[in-house]
Amino acid sequence: MLLLPQYAKARIFLTKVISLLSIVDVMYDVYGTAEELQQFSDAIEKYFKRLTRSYQQEAKWFQISYFPTFEEYMSVACESDGLKMLAVTSSVLMGNFATREAFEWMSKDPSILRAISVILRAIFELWWFGIQVVRSSIRVLRALC
Repeated sequence: MLLLPQYAKARIFLTKVISLLSIVDVMYDVYGTAEELQQFSDAIEKYFKRLTRSYQQEAKWFQISYFPTFEEYMSVACESDGLKMLAVTSSVLMGNFATREAFEWMSKDPSILRAISVILRAIFELWWFGIQVVRSSIRVLRALC
């Protein structure tokens, strides 16, 4: 449906949002001290409150080497994947599809979005694990040389 010509503006907008989310996610995952990330979160909270709070929580866990329970992790991870925001933003410029009812439905955390979120998070975690294995291998090789 999103590939139809009349949704070209929606695709461009969605691409911009995905790019922004990717940059913000990397900032939390790789760059910044706890204090800097807190300031950043405060600055953009009014725009992406739930999303940035989930990024902040993940950064805190990482910085203190805390391993959350599966339930704790999934409650945060299913927010930090950005799927809900992408679902809403992708439908903004889709004409008749973007009704008040559609937005209200999406805001109620429907099961289908939750299921997709869990699947996307699993895929991401496998990808990120692979990157970390490569980084660790490179560090070991450098230390040996």
